[in-house]
Amino acid sequence: MTKETAIYCSGLTKVYPAPEGHLEVHALRGLDLEIKVGEQVAITGPSGCGKSSFLNILGTLDRPSAGQVKVFGQSIEDLNPKERALYRRNTAAFVFQQFHLIPTLTALENVSLPLHYAGVNAEEARERADKALAKVGLDHRKGHLPALLSGGEQQRVAVARALVTEARLLLADEPTGNLDGATAKDIMALLLESIGDQRTLIVVTHDPEIAAQIGRRIQLRDGLIEKDELSKKVES
Repeated sequence: MTKETAIYCSGLTKVYPAPEGHLEVHALRGLDLEIKVGEQVAITGPSGCGKSSFLNILGTLDRPSAGQVKVFGQSIEDLNPKERALYRRNTAAFVFQQFHLIPTLTALENVSLPLHYAGVNAEEARERADKALAKVGLDHRKGHLPALLSGGEQQRVAVARALVTEARLLLADEPTGNLDGATAKDIMALLLESIGDQRTLIVVTHDPEIAAQIGRRIQLRDGLIEKDELSKKVES
């Protein structure tokens, strides 16, 4: 049975204007790409190759200059602000290098926050946040503020916050960049184990060991795909 297409890009281009006297920055130069539902994909490449631009377009944090991008069949390049907000609430979830936890909220409150924005009632939001924290092994730390958690624990909270919405697309931008090697490997293993086969995971990373844990690796250079290959996963 052929899997549904999660992401389809055709001629995807992103050009950033430059101040007078400087050249434009061509971050993406006509990218053609298809990713299926349930795939786990690492986006790699040198600094400035277009990795973050690609991820930001998928998350509707930025718009392409040209080309087409569809996520689960929905064209996202021309969404209005309200439609972008709904898309980020219902379809795409983020895990960032900087954890972006609210310092005055407990782990449980941070995880349940997107559910409140989505209109989920307080009791259900708490129950779902409890389950998400248990899934990442932090149910015993749910009452702690971020400042009382280690870096690895904070990133686990951020992962739980992304998982709790049940968004079908998970976008991770250097999610292990602030962590030591052992913790980084644990966080990636957690992400890969948690998403299941109905979620699609896109991870931007510069770390070859992290990329090797992920099933498919797409290497960008100068805004185009240089390599697209299956990775040999690191033994846990």
